[in-house]
Amino acid sequence: MVDAEIKVARRQPLQPRLDFSAMPVPLRWAEGGQVVRLCGSRISLEIIIGYYRMGYTAEMITETYPWLDLADIYLVIAFYLKNKKEVHAHLQETYERADKEWAGMLERGITSEESYTAYCEVRGTEWFNEVC
Repeated sequence: MVDAEIKVARRQPLQPRLDFSAMPVPLRWAEGGQVVRLCGSRISLEIIIGYYRMGYTAEMITETYPWLDLADIYLVIAFYLKNKKEVHAHLQETYERADKEWAGMLERGITSEESYTAYCEVRGTEWFNEVC
């Protein structure tokens, strides 16, 4: 009789201890829908993904920005990994818009040739040539 009770107990579902419902990604639209930023900060999606693509771990990113939450960085990286094509398209559009703005500022004399050249060097394009 004891063995039968144990078998019945094993078949009963476990009481839920963990909530597996979707965790919201801590990102928000800013600047009138022009930039995606990490909630509660001025850090943009492209900064986090840029560091990640350069080989930084989530821990290394939070060492660079110690006020950011490690779990939030992991959620953003997970979002990127699940949505690479969409994130890539967003970042491509963001960089193209920034390129036009920088070129326009140079043309109007708002920025210097040195600043524009520095932007172009930092901006880079090599990872856009890779297949996501």
